Amino acid sequence: MKIFAFLAVNYNDSLSAELFNKYVESKLKQGHEVKVMKMNEMNFNPILEHGYKTIQPLEPDLISFQENLKWSDHSAIFYHIWWGEAPAKFKGLIERTILPGYAFNFRKNGTMETLLNNRTMRVFATMNAPTFFAPFLPDKKFMKYVFKMGAGIKLKFSYFGKSEKLSSNEISNIINKVQNTI
Repeated sequence: MKIFAFLAVNYNDSLSAELFNKYVESKLKQGHEVKVMKMNEMNFNPILEHGYKTIQPLEPDLISFQENLKWSDHSAIFYHIWWGEAPAKFKGLIERTILPGYAFNFRKNGTMETLLNNRTMRVFATMNAPTFFAPFLPDKKFMKYVFKMGAGIKLKFSYFGKSEKLSSNEISNIINKVQNTI
């Protein structure tokens, strides 16, 4: 399977980064073809300056993100939830890359034709709050709207709560779950 793994945090010393690294390592050992990107290594303007009226030219890192997403059968995205949402810079990356002509087209009747069909995605999100909040997070609604309804990618979510209070044994159990999940 062709997997695109994306770390959508701005630092490498987090539980999200550790899960990302362990996931990539396990998928390579399992024989999958894996491409990786880290948001903190990317150079781009996260602001969609003019909406869809004038599509601003994409920076090379955003083009690479689009190419990797299109290349993959499956994507795995890792981040930490801040105030119920994915990191702001990641949301900016989404606004800049999930565009008409690439991920969807507008039909004359106002509906959207999705262009990235037959792909799957797993979101691995850590958060400080307990996981019972996960179904109510704006993050989940946003990600489903963008990737499922807007691009045609089937999504699944794995939330890991109380991330700053986990014991080393609990972290090991989470790593094991992530390594055994596509």
